[in-house]
Order: sequence, then structure tokens, then C-alpha cells
Amino acid sequence: MNLVQKAVEHGGKLAPLVISEGLTSGTGLMNPSVFVDSDGDILVNLRHVNYTLYHAEASQRFPSRWGPLGYLHPEKDQRLVTENYICKLNPDLEITDHAKVEMLELHAPIWDFVGLEDARLVQWDGEYCIIGVRRDTTTSGVGRMEKSVIKIDKSNWSAKETKRTRIPAPAPGDSYCEKNWMPVLDRPNQFIKWTSPVEVVELQDNECVQLAVKQEASR
Repeated sequence: MNLVQKAVEHGGKLAPLVISEGLTSGTGLMNPSVFVDSDGDILVNLRHVNYTLYHAEASQRFPSRWGPLGYLHPEKDQRLVTENYICKLNPDLEITDHAKVEMLELHAPIWDFVGLEDARLVQWDGEYCIIGVRRDTTTSGVGRMEKSVIKIDKSNWSAKETKRTRIPAPAPGDSYCEKNWMPVLDRPNQFIKWTSPVEVVELQDNECVQLAVKQEASR
């Protein structure tokens, strides 16, 4: 049984999160990160990609030579591009406002995976941040977590990146791709990097320091 099934069994609900096809061209929406901010607003960072992800694993008979995952995207653009939208939900979990995050143009992408992927939304010390992996800064697709501070204007509903920090991997720092670090809500700049074993790291200035590693207790 997965986490979604458990949540529904305990009174949770499922709700579609859809923004205008005129903005997305009907391609993929995925990886929502839900956060209740200091104003009590239900906010979501919703990832939009320029492709549709096809998944076929149950039968073990894959429709593609590449396996169970198929990326369906326009012939004229073979990149895998991510954009992020900041949305506001009402208590019925319906989107009432949404805006694409205007990212700083700090460099030209030099890898086929473009943008800040799998971003988690958090509010630390009064600042909103989206924290995800970026792989477009090297020609070999090396992935590192990045912290993007964003300004959300709730009066006209807009979101802009104001600062970006690329987070190095903790020592020895030779990993190819870091992904899916989870921000610790009440500890700014701390992340759960792994869960088995549990590894907690912290961004300190321009370094990433390992704070704790704990193996699962033996049964």
C-alpha cells in the first residue's frame, strides 16, 4: 500500500491541479509541492514540462526499446524543459491563482535537461524558496541541487526569482547527480538528503556540510 492510499483511507482527498492549456500546450503537469505559508494560504509549486511522460510497467512488456518510460515531445524541440508555476488553492483544493516563476537568466543551458526540476516550495525566515535539481550547467548533465529565492506578489499574483545558490554535494562531492533533497521546514538551509540511511545536510555559506547519518535500526 502506498502513501496516497493511506492518506485517502484516513480522510484525505484527491484533486486535479490543471492550468490553462493555452499556457502549457497540453503537455505535462507534475511534481506538485504543497505548502501552507505564514499567511495560511495553500500554495503549490507545480512543474510544467514540454513533454508527456508515458509509463508502462505493469505488464513488463515495454512499448519502447528504452524501457517503461517514454518521453513524448515536439519534434522541433528534443530538449526536456521544465518551467515552474506558483499556484494558490482554495479550501476545496481548486486553483484560484497561478503564475509562471520568472527565472533569472544567469547562463545559457548547455544540456538537454533544462530548468529547475522537482522543485520543493518552502518558506524560510520569511523568504519563499523553490529547491530542486538543475542539470543544464555542464555539457555532461551533472545535477546539483539549487536554492532559488522567489518573490511572490499576492496582489497581482506573480512570482520572480531574485537569488540562486547552487549547492555543492557534501564531501567527497564526486556524485554525478543529486536529486530530491527535502527541505527541513523549521531549519533553514537544512535538507534530508537520503532516508536509508537518514542523512541530514546543511548549506553553510557556499559549502554543504553533512550533519548526521543514521542507519536503520536492526530488527
